[in-house]
Amino acid sequence: MRDQRNKGIHPQGITLTNTIAWVVLAAAGLLSVYLPRSGYLSLAGALLGAVFFWGALAMLLHEMQEHPPTSKGQSRLRMVVTVIAVIACLWVTKDPLLDLATGPRETVLTNARVYKTLNVGIMPDRYYLAGDSAYGRSVSLTISLSDYERIRTGQTMSVTYYHHTKRLIRYGSTGEQYL
Repeated sequence: MRDQRNKGIHPQGITLTNTIAWVVLAAAGLLSVYLPRSGYLSLAGALLGAVFFWGALAMLLHEMQEHPPTSKGQSRLRMVVTVIAVIACLWVTKDPLLDLATGPRETVLTNARVYKTLNVGIMPDRYYLAGDSAYGRSVSLTISLSDYERIRTGQTMSVTYYHHTKRLIRYGSTGEQYL
């Protein structure tokens, strides 16, 4: 049932609550893209990405409730879209929550190297630090542009990172930490 108190704000029935929800949702989405990829705020960006997806799902469910289906086919389609949206939200949420629960890991990377992937449009380029861990595994972590410019290829360094989201928190040569 539509909130009758806010209906007069816009002739098509867009409420102040809906407008605020869309603005908060857009802000969470933009912040998740533009927060630093490494450092102490890196997990906040991943969590804001999850907030964006869950907020979009809430808005989708609200709109479905406001506009009931007109046929059985439309009802089934809405059910499929809802299930897909819930699965996407769970998928985006799992890594940041696992990192929040387990905390950061530390390792020593040998043969460290940096590389970037180019993106088109408003999405920023992505920068990565890769190397071999002390356990013999290959590790690739998301880093910021400033880290990309600062790290020299081929060096051995200690790193602290979030395992599931693959985001670097800090790095440095033995005993020396940056970020």
